[in-house]
Amino acid sequence: MKKVLDTYSSKNDINIKQIVAYKDNILEIEEYKDGFKKADTMNVMSVTKSVTSLLIGIAIDQGLIKSVDDYVMDYYKETYTPKRGVGKTVI
Repeated sequence: MKKVLDTYSSKNDINIKQIVAYKDNILEIEEYKDGFKKADTMNVMSVTKSVTSLLIGIAIDQGLIKSVDDYVMDYYKETYTPKRGVGKTVI
């Protein structure tokens, strides 16, 4: 398999040390460089925000969430009792 990690990171971001990609639940790419191993963790910074926004968009598209203006805890009414004085968190 072509070395995706070296090709991509040399052109875009030299700080990328790991690439793991699945397609249809099948591991397609798993590459590490500069001594990094599978068990090593990385600071993902803004990746988490990007993935969360993608998932919220999908949930809205599928009708699981009505709007980005909904309150998170409205989806946990059966398992959550708000404490006095605690505000609501918007999605």
